[in-house]
Amino acid sequence: MEKMQKRSKPVTLLISLLGSWIVTAVLLVLLAAAMMKIQLEEGKISAAVTVIYLGSAFLGGRIAGRRTENKKYLWGLLAGMCYFAVLFLLTLILKRNIDPSSIQTITTACLCMGGGMLGGMLAF
Repeated sequence: MEKMQKRSKPVTLLISLLGSWIVTAVLLVLLAAAMMKIQLEEGKISAAVTVIYLGSAFLGGRIAGRRTENKKYLWGLLAGMCYFAVLFLLTLILKRNIDPSSIQTITTACLCMGGGMLGGMLAF
C-alpha cells in the first residue's frame, strides 16, 4: 500500500482548528435551539458550553494527532492552545472588558489545552 502523503505541520494545525470550529458552531446552534424550546437554567447552559468547548478541543487534538507521526500529545496540546486563543480573541472583541486572569478564563484555557492534549494522545 502507498504511504500517505505528508502534509506540513501548519496545514495540519489549520485543518484541526477548522474541524474544531465547525463542531463548535454546530453544537452551539443546537444549544441555542434547545434554549428556545426549553427554559434552561443558567448553570446548565454554562455547563453545556463548557462541554462543547472541551469536546471541540478534544476533536481538534485528535485530528492533529492523527495527521502527525510523532509527539501527538504535543500537537494536540498546540491545537487546544490555538483553539483557546481564537476563542479568547473572539470573546475579547465581542465583550471588550474581559479579565484574562479570571478563574473562568484560566479554567477554560486549561480545559481547552487538556482536551486537545487528550485528543492527541488518543489519536491512532
